[in-house]
Amino acid sequence: FVNAEALELCSIESFCQHFYEILNCIEGRKVSSEEAKDKASYLQGSVTPSKKKVKKIGPKGHAKRFQDVWVAYVQLPLSTEMYRKVLSSLSTDVMPFLKSPLLMADFLTASYSVGGITSLLSLNGLWMLMSKH
Repeated sequence: FVNAEALELCSIESFCQHFYEILNCIEGRKVSSEEAKDKASYLQGSVTPSKKKVKKIGPKGHAKRFQDVWVAYVQLPLSTEMYRKVLSSLSTDVMPFLKSPLLMADFLTASYSVGGITSLLSLNGLWMLMSKH
């Protein structure tokens, strides 16, 4: 028999893992107009255009959403393994592209309280916040 609580915990961990993999596919860096045209022409062949009008979001809107998604993600109940993965990429792949990197301060200080390797990894992000922001 499967314990419902264990099943829920497993599905939360699975969700966090898959969501992290999706977030890693999103590039926070600015894309040149040439790259954007290349991606658009590639996607036109593989995606059927919709009849609905889609509201276009500018670079500032994308940056805000990128930040909002990461802030929401680090509030999820992450396993120790996920803490380590997030912390190892946070200071190089995420924080430089956030509009307000100080929003990660609470996550980083909470990560420091976890102990062990997780605490050491959080120090890198805290140092980046103190020295650059």
